[in-house]
Amino acid sequence: MIRIDTLKLEIPQEAVRGINSLAFRRSDISDLQSGQIETFYKAKNDFLPVGCSEVKCKEGGEYQVRISAKTLGQKYLEGINTNTIEQALSSISDVIDIDTQKLIDYNPKVYLFDVTDNISLESLGGSKRDVINSLMAVKSNDRFLPYIYDSKHQLAVEFRGTQQEKNRLICYDKYLDLKRSKNKEFRESLPNPVLMFTQAQNTIRIESNTTTLKSARDRLSIPDNNLVTILNSKEAVNYNCLKKIMNHRKGQQLDIFDEYKKMNIQGVDYIRMKGIQSIITECRNDSKLIKEFFKFILGDRFNYYFYKSSVPIKKLIQESKMMNSKTDESKILTIADRLLDELLKVA
Repeated sequence: MIRIDTLKLEIPQEAVRGINSLAFRRSDISDLQSGQIETFYKAKNDFLPVGCSEVKCKEGGEYQVRISAKTLGQKYLEGINTNTIEQALSSISDVIDIDTQKLIDYNPKVYLFDVTDNISLESLGGSKRDVINSLMAVKSNDRFLPYIYDSKHQLAVEFRGTQQEKNRLICYDKYLDLKRSKNKEFRESLPNPVLMFTQAQNTIRIESNTTTLKSARDRLSIPDNNLVTILNSKEAVNYNCLKKIMNHRKGQQLDIFDEYKKMNIQGVDYIRMKGIQSIITECRNDSKLIKEFFKFILGDRFNYYFYKSSVPIKKLIQESKMMNSKTDESKILTIADRLLDELLKVA
């Protein structure tokens, strides 16, 4: 089942039963060349309920609404899906009263959305940090760069594509996210926030963004970008995206090799500038590849610096890996395999 966290869609005039005119601000924009005046209506922020960030329209045109799963209140973690779309749209009825059945019948256009999955930690057999370390360890597609966020307010790994089209997947701790100040209003709107915190503590969230119409159709294997079509897609979007990130395209040289060539500095100076952990990360935590890179940049001095110096590089690599991952190798591989082949595939 497709679950959406943020959704921007079109609302045809025929599916609108009425609006709260006091909630809207009117703007008239004049074209100085033609003298033509266009009128726009946009809902005031003070009137928008929790989870709705925009309601607007051009006079005579369709409305555009942007909502998140926070409109579902206590059901937030379920996401916007075929079972909850009516509740999500009903939550903004004080601003715009939508006939959800008519809307479904019209099957309106969707402009952007993201797909989210909540994965049980018990089924993965590890902590949230274990999951993130696992994904970092097995990531092998050079066209996705990893970014780690690790603080008392955030724990996540983001894989950001280097392709021209925006391509992003993030695995993160939703419990920490819910505790952030930006979510204070949402927390206070819940009848039982403790229950939601408990649910969030026991899961880790995987989320991918879809921002172009073509990528939406490709990722969901659908013929159009309409609401019902998207919600009824059977495609395992996050599974496909994560599998792509994990797979390495053979024969492609790492960017770090090219970077070193262009800098024209001594290998030891490059190590000091770059840092051991950064090199490990760019070599995808692959022990053989890490060693190959140090051989490449150190040349004849490799054995000395890698094994025999007062602070051998080999020892620094081992310490760095231990500091950044308290998960043994077999557990790392087990978590990654379960996430991909057992859980996300059927989420």
